[in-house]
Amino acid sequence: MHDLPVSTSRNTIGVAVADVTQKAAGTRPRLASLTAMRAFAAAAVFGYHMQLFGVAMMGSAVWFGYTGVSFFFVLSGFVLTYGAAPDRDRRRFYFRRFARIYPSYALMLLVTFLAPFPERAPRSVPGLAATLALVQGWFPHNSAIVYAINPPSWSLSCEAFFYAALPWVLPLLRRARRGTRAAIALGWFGATAVAVVLGAVDPSWALVAFVNPLVRSGEFLAGAVLALAVNEGWRPPWSLGLFTLAAAATAAALAPQTAPLPDVILDPAWLALIAMATRWELEGRRSMLAWRPLVYAGEISFCFYLVHQFILLNLAALLGDGALTAGVAFVVAGFGAAVIHHGVELPCQGFLVSRAKVARRGPERATVPP
Repeated sequence: MHDLPVSTSRNTIGVAVADVTQKAAGTRPRLASLTAMRAFAAAAVFGYHMQLFGVAMMGSAVWFGYTGVSFFFVLSGFVLTYGAAPDRDRRRFYFRRFARIYPSYALMLLVTFLAPFPERAPRSVPGLAATLALVQGWFPHNSAIVYAINPPSWSLSCEAFFYAALPWVLPLLRRARRGTRAAIALGWFGATAVAVVLGAVDPSWALVAFVNPLVRSGEFLAGAVLALAVNEGWRPPWSLGLFTLAAAATAAALAPQTAPLPDVILDPAWLALIAMATRWELEGRRSMLAWRPLVYAGEISFCFYLVHQFILLNLAALLGDGALTAGVAFVVAGFGAAVIHHGVELPCQGFLVSRAKVARRGPERATVPP
């Protein structure tokens, strides 16, 4: 069994949130294939948790499923930068991010706090406060805080940090030359990779390397710099993308698989996949990833991440372990994700954003319907 960064309270890896379906400001096209990729990353994380908690064993490759979180962090940096207007107001950006993630996030915190949870996640006043404030990842010395209430939510603390930093960092990156930006991204990613390697070597650093937002920011920055290059017209050669995928896969298979080392090894593969899928769509080619059911699965993937461990563990406690239980949990989690997506995520996001627009217009136009 692989040496995975788990705590005594059945911790979990989290999710990264990126509004892939948004259109960029102006005329940048929607990249439906990137939305679909989220579905595969979500399924990978589900498979990892399925094996981690002993519900069903599907093979050694499934242990790499936790690296789906790295994919989400890279994708988040790419998508938010790809779609960011140069003159975007910081407060507007922050509010839209809040409206996008927090209603569903808060709902699942309430559900997991009140409803039965086998081997319940840690509960404490500091843990609850940190989770509500989206800062739990900043306490890697205390897994009871990191994995409090709804354990997968730790990665949202990383995303919150990325969101806070992006409006300040992006203007600086835009003013830099492409080569300078690439050097900055490579340097910062290398610095954070050192922490990841240290976490793989020294177990006392494993949780820091896994959940600390500053350590994970190298992945987000790499995605952001790639998006700036794409927005400026750069398109990756197919040969470069395929070589990167092959090299990363080979390295992951041959290198020590002690977590979280594979996160760093596979990050170039995620960048290559995103870059090639983007080029494919921007060149107007048809993509199987643009198949509507796959795109929809990607659209509900955030809610899927919020509910999947809660449903998986409760059904395993009720039905017992086994592949059938895992399959039922996957379907039920998908249904629950769709319900929250349509019943909470989209309505709350639309309501909050529309109210903010009305407030900005002033009282004399407040009666004009959005």
